[in-house]
Amino acid sequence: MARSSFLCFLLLFSVIGSGIADKNGGIGCAVCTYLVGMGEQLSQVHSDTIVNVIDKYICKNMPAPVYQKICDSLLDRLGPYLIDVIYEHESPDTVCHKAGLCYQESGSDFCHIFPLPPKVKKLKFHPRSTVHSPKKREVKAFDKDPSWCNLPGLDELCKLYDKFTNGHLPLQDGDTDKFSITEGLRGSYWRGKDCNDRNNGVYPGRKANDADKSYDSNCNGIHGSDLGSGTPFETLFCNESKQLGIVSLGDSASAHFHIPANYFEADKLDEKTFQNLGMVVENEFDWPQLSAMTGFMKNEWPENISGSVKSIYGSLLQNNLCNHRDYQSISVNGAKSSSILNIAKGLSRNQTTDHPVLINLALIGNDVCNGNDDTLAAMTTPADYRKNMVETLKYLDSVVPKGSYVIISGLADGTILWDTMSNRTHPIGSINGDVTYADVYAWLHCLGLTPCAGWMNSNETIRNLTSKRAAELSDVGHNITLTENFNNFKMNYYKYDIDELIRRWEAQGGEAWQIIDEVDGFHPNQNAQYISAGYLVEKLEKAFPEIFKINPNNAKIQKVFGDQGGYL
Repeated sequence: MARSSFLCFLLLFSVIGSGIADKNGGIGCAVCTYLVGMGEQLSQVHSDTIVNVIDKYICKNMPAPVYQKICDSLLDRLGPYLIDVIYEHESPDTVCHKAGLCYQESGSDFCHIFPLPPKVKKLKFHPRSTVHSPKKREVKAFDKDPSWCNLPGLDELCKLYDKFTNGHLPLQDGDTDKFSITEGLRGSYWRGKDCNDRNNGVYPGRKANDADKSYDSNCNGIHGSDLGSGTPFETLFCNESKQLGIVSLGDSASAHFHIPANYFEADKLDEKTFQNLGMVVENEFDWPQLSAMTGFMKNEWPENISGSVKSIYGSLLQNNLCNHRDYQSISVNGAKSSSILNIAKGLSRNQTTDHPVLINLALIGNDVCNGNDDTLAAMTTPADYRKNMVETLKYLDSVVPKGSYVIISGLADGTILWDTMSNRTHPIGSINGDVTYADVYAWLHCLGLTPCAGWMNSNETIRNLTSKRAAELSDVGHNITLTENFNNFKMNYYKYDIDELIRRWEAQGGEAWQIIDEVDGFHPNQNAQYISAGYLVEKLEKAFPEIFKINPNNAKIQKVFGDQGGYL
């Protein structure tokens, strides 16, 4: 338990203290504003003091002591200021400024998400508090610092942390074959479950060892021999089926980033709201087990994420049960063309011993999306994008088995975000109707936390220029599939067609805003993942019809092996 709690602390540190943004208070300011804002609304809902409701409905409902202590510490710090919300008519933003967790850098706007009280509407500069605010620190990599990683008992934990956060590999992997028997922390939610974590020759996606007569070497649940003929079941059921694994190699959209909306709705907060927070944090706020590429299970968290599940993996499996558990999501939040080569090295595939794979290389936004004030200057150039993508493809060609496939996605056109969401009420404003997505976009930008300053922007010219660069990079990706050749895989390009996804969703009676994440107003949500899967299956059936060949032995596999060992 102590080891698990410490690792959760390290993971939380990587999210909250990574130094990725420290503008006007950054993530600390955002957390404070959330806590005070929810407290103010909870006090309205339950007719109680802000301190009491934060303690009762948020801190005490945290699922683990490490989260409870963080919440309690923040509440202790904010306590003296929370009375001002009622008696001094302060807003959550101004309270957090008074507490020193938010501040205003010289030349910057006063960051706020809630309407400001009249007395501060003309405030031009509110400097960072030197009393309450710690000095800005430089965050160093864990393999170089801090010194406590060299202390007895902690050095191995820090190595695990580095393996997880930098290598994007399963934290718990007894035989180091890149597959795990646990679910979160890059385990079986991300890659097919290992069926023997003490033998690195046993893992999903490999060719059967000695036809799996004695044991299940590829974890697809098919092993042993037919009693009548003596022929191994792998030979009978799978040899002619052209097994194929699926790999999702991309960014947060591919990993399926999602923050539960019920965390932000005061009238829905109860003792069950945060019960799955540990799982959510362990998976980096990603839901690959429900995604368009590697989704493999029914949605067991309807209170946190809503929508049906459909995936490319599910289609491959339905047509050929020999593909059971052969999926890998090595997608990473924030990934772009300049980082994807390093991420690709987390792929587990051996050209000699493993089956071919279908790789979805999908970087739909981060080469144009950034949090810089001069967002246009920080975008990837077409020349750099081509260089980065070709280098990654050359690496993939050196590791994947012959007969594999790579499909390259174009970038999204994110103009839909502002056009569809800006005037809608955000969940955190649902009680009083006082916060729109336009307010959220501006606040995130002011704090240096925006995932996309180009599209989440009130300036139409900047939005259009962002889309222009995205189209240029998409053209490069398309050209690569037409002009480059590789030995071990075929390639195809597809357009990330948001307009088509909306059309399909509206044909089912939905509205455009219902395919965008409710909290960040940026990522494709579960509905979009579901629609995307159907769209991609159609593209793949046209480009590579052979990959969906139906295994005539599926019914026999089910009869003999049932659910083939399941997933979890």
